Amino acid sequence: MNKRIRVVVVRPEEYPETAVLESVEPWFEGEYIKIPAYTHGTVILAPEQKEGLVLNRGLFDTGETQMRQIVAGDFLICGLSEDGSFRSLTDQEIYMYLERFRQPEKFLVAGNVVFCVPFVNRMSYASDLSKKYIGNVHNDDA
Repeated sequence: MNKRIRVVVVRPEEYPETAVLESVEPWFEGEYIKIPAYTHGTVILAPEQKEGLVLNRGLFDTGETQMRQIVAGDFLICGLSEDGSFRSLTDQEIYMYLERFRQPEKFLVAGNVVFCVPFVNRMSYASDLSKKYIGNVHNDDA
């Protein structure tokens, strides 16, 4: 019996959403990398960073204005157990990552500096996303 896990999925130029996966491996076409997320016990899983992937989100350390990394391609955030296995995100972690990645971003290059700027899409986050995704997440899904 496979254990289903709740994750947050972040795609370029889109608002984040929650998903329930049987396993994270089939979600990626090929290899994926682990990037430290913003809280202990959570990890960002992203495709191998290579040419041809659309730039997705900038990662910033808390209180910093300089990006530590840009993640390209679709990525997901999941929990990481002490034994190294993937686990479902808690309701609090889901809310935190939906908030952290809620604004799609574009990247502008000026000389050797890369700027990360908000990208406004057609959907209103406050009116649509919080009701659609946060309100429909249940503990019995995982």
